[in-house]
Amino acid sequence: MHGGVIAALIDITANAGIYSAIGDGAPTVDIRVDYLRPATGNLIASAKAVKTGRTINVSDVEVRNSVGRPCRDGLSSLHDSTPAISGVTTMKPDFDLNEIGVLKRREIEARVLAPVVAALSQEFGQERVLEIVRQAIVKIAQQQGAQMAESLGGAGLVRLANNMGAWTKDDALKIETLEQGEEKLSFNVTRCRYAELYQQLGIPELGAAMSCSRDYSFVEGFDPEVQLSRTQTIMQGASYCDFRYKRDKKDAL
Repeated sequence: MHGGVIAALIDITANAGIYSAIGDGAPTVDIRVDYLRPATGNLIASAKAVKTGRTINVSDVEVRNSVGRPCRDGLSSLHDSTPAISGVTTMKPDFDLNEIGVLKRREIEARVLAPVVAALSQEFGQERVLEIVRQAIVKIAQQQGAQMAESLGGAGLVRLANNMGAWTKDDALKIETLEQGEEKLSFNVTRCRYAELYQQLGIPELGAAMSCSRDYSFVEGFDPEVQLSRTQTIMQGASYCDFRYKRDKKDAL
C-alpha cells in the first residue's frame, strides 16, 4: 500500500486519539512515520494521547496488519504481533502560523497534501476523498476563526476588515472595497494569487477545498452573527470574487 495512504491514516487516527483525550481535535503541525514493514491487506490503527497541553498535544499511533488465522485450541485468534507502521504526530492551535503569510502557508500545505490526496484517490475515488478533505477543512477553518477572534479580543466586521494582512501578504489578493462597517463588509477580489498557485500546481479542485470553501467556515467561527454570501470566484473562472458579509442578529426570544 502507498506510503501516503498510511501517513493519512496515521494523521486521522492521531487526531481521534487527541479528541478522545481532550474532547477536541487540532490541526497537525508535525508528523513522523517509521515504516517498519510492508503494509498489506486490512489495517488496524490505534492511537494513544501521550501528551496533552495548552498548545501542544502528542499522539502515538500504531498500525498493524490484520493477518491472523483462527486457532483450534481455544484461543480466539492469532495476529501478527509486529506493528506494520508507527507514527507520532504533534499538534497545536495553528492560527499563529499565518505570520508567514497565508499564501506561502497554502503552498506548503498543498505540496504536502496533494500527493497524499492523489494516493488516497487511487484507493477510494477522488470525489469521496475531496469530500473528506472539505469536511476536515471546515472544522479547521472554524477553529482558526475562533482563535482569531480570541486573539483580537472580540469579533465583528470592523475587526475582520482591519486584520486581513496575513491573507493579503505578498500581494496575494487585490481587493476593491465597496462598503465597510460593523453591519456590512463588501469587497471584490480582482486578483487572487491563491487561484493562480493552485492552477500552476495542477490542483484547482483541491485549491477550492483548501481556500475558497473555508471562507464560510472561518467567518462562522470568527463571528456566528456574520454571514458570508458569494456568487462567484476566480478559482471557478470568474473575473472576480464577490465577498458580501452581513451581520445577521438573531431576534431575542
